[in-house]
Amino acid sequence: MHLRSAPEHSCTQTRPQTRSRPGGGDHEVRLTLCFAGAGTHVTASEAVSDRKESIIASTDVTMTGDRLDLTAVLHRRSTGKLAEPGPDDATLAAMLEVACTAPDHGKLRPWRFIVLRDAALEDLGASFARAQAAKTPDASDTELESSAAKARRAPVIVTVVGRTTPHPKVQPWEQLVAAGCAAQNLCIAATAYGFGSMWRTGWLAEHPEVLAHLGVGERERVVGFIYLGTVVDGFTPAPRELDTSCVTWRDGSMPETAAKTPPR
Repeated sequence: MHLRSAPEHSCTQTRPQTRSRPGGGDHEVRLTLCFAGAGTHVTASEAVSDRKESIIASTDVTMTGDRLDLTAVLHRRSTGKLAEPGPDDATLAAMLEVACTAPDHGKLRPWRFIVLRDAALEDLGASFARAQAAKTPDASDTELESSAAKARRAPVIVTVVGRTTPHPKVQPWEQLVAAGCAAQNLCIAATAYGFGSMWRTGWLAEHPEVLAHLGVGERERVVGFIYLGTVVDGFTPAPRELDTSCVTWRDGSMPETAAKTPPR
């Protein structure tokens, strides 16, 4: 596995903030978020967006204490068609706070996030087109434009970068898995705030043109491009149920309660 070393990037730690949660009431949080990429700086404001819409049919996402309930987890789905508006600065900061609660053996923080919007998406698309041209020298203008358009399929893209640090106990693969958990948390947070998400990778996530554009270092790799935006009307979530074939109960047969799908 080829990894690239981490370049310099900025980390911003804010002072404690009082944030209103959906449904009323305040709670105090402290954000420590990392942002990277030319011209990309997101500052958490004093309150999150009061956006009330949700992609969850017939069930509102609620907050219990300072914890999201499991509704957002159960209703997270990959959503290919995303439109404006995307999450604003404050909502993005809150979502990234959730992402940073991923398991982190050794407290290495083996992830960072590159927030891309507006002109930054056009620049990303241009790097996609250059990568396509390098891969397929005889690619037509239409094919190059198609590659560039992949960066315009959502109003916001958060590139999740896994970064590895030599450690006597925490192997590189474990650090990358932790970065993947951060990406999943970000998708769940998007659902909780009423937005859709799509986790994309593919060969573009490993191409030198794209990695150079994003400033991905020698001991890093792109874990995913997380597309974020408003779900287009007509989206039908795919059903998800417990697949009992992937569970082995070493202490006997599966309990009857485990065979039942949790309520949606």
